[in-house]
Amino acid sequence: MDTKNRMLYPDIIKGIAIFMVIFVHCIEFGLGQEYSENDLQLDNIVFKLINSFVMPLFMLVSGYFIGLSITKASDKEPGSTQISLTGKNAVKMSLVRIRQLLVPILVWTLLPFAVIVRSSNYDNLFIDYINLAISNLWFLWAVMFNSVIVLAFFTLKKGRWVAFLIVFILLIITPDSFLPDLAEYKFMYPYMVFGCIWSVHKKLRENIMIYVKRHKWVLLTFTAIVYAALLIFYNRDSYIYMSGISILGENGCSQIIIDMYRWTIGFIGSFLVLLVVYIIVEIYRCKGKIAAFIGLIGRNSIVIYAFSVAVNTYILVRVTAGFDITNNIMLYTVALVESLIILACSLLFSLAVNKFRLTRFLFLGKL
Repeated sequence: MDTKNRMLYPDIIKGIAIFMVIFVHCIEFGLGQEYSENDLQLDNIVFKLINSFVMPLFMLVSGYFIGLSITKASDKEPGSTQISLTGKNAVKMSLVRIRQLLVPILVWTLLPFAVIVRSSNYDNLFIDYINLAISNLWFLWAVMFNSVIVLAFFTLKKGRWVAFLIVFILLIITPDSFLPDLAEYKFMYPYMVFGCIWSVHKKLRENIMIYVKRHKWVLLTFTAIVYAALLIFYNRDSYIYMSGISILGENGCSQIIIDMYRWTIGFIGSFLVLLVVYIIVEIYRCKGKIAAFIGLIGRNSIVIYAFSVAVNTYILVRVTAGFDITNNIMLYTVALVESLIILACSLLFSLAVNKFRLTRFLFLGKL
């Protein structure tokens, strides 16, 4: 998907995805205490639809950008088409990635930490802070976890695909209880790998995109039908945080079916969004001010994500605790208004953060 301004398309995808994330969080936290406490959002069709693909979509784009970094830093031998990294480069890139994600996680963890300190609901301040950090902003942890794995793969000149497969098998048989949100990290793994491979293998990507461009309407129709059919079967067990991912246990066979279904609908839903945006932005060249603004949102998605999670978890859920909304039109209207307000505030905060060196380091891990 190379274009004259190649970064606009993935940034637009990130901008659309982060708005969807904010919207589903508003459905979860912004429609009243009864709605949230009874997990009614899990049966909401829009909540199901967005959750089926939005974080996989984000991880695909994250993998794409990791792939760009790998290509730039690659140790490519003359005459070779194989892109690889030296061990030194892989370690260096991993440390940079860890810094860029870990520093913001530690900074944003100060908010829930302040809440427990204020309430005197703590045993050991240091241990409690570490535990909060480990369970905070799971998606940033997932990006970090999978980035390090993928970067290690690209130090291999042979057997890379075997390594991908071995790690995949190890992840699905590893108990989910080793770390908070470990199931989510493991669920994101295939998307990170695929996004990275798509980015690195330029020739393959170009050949596929020629086919996609020629058959875009057939692919769009087919993908939409398949996705709609798959969505019918999305239930509470389909949420990764409800059923986990490890196949070890009494219900291993059922878990395999759940996992395969969840990965499949994640890929199909992501492809559908990618294809629609590709047709609009790349084929029909809709790259005006609206596209540029959505791209701006996408470029600031890390801070927007962290800011919006904090607002939804610690502010919105309290402000809207007394809401009692039964009408679907009103439900989505309220969630949409909340989403737009949170998006605007988080974008302004992100733009302010980028103006100063210290805040860029604290909230983006950038030196």
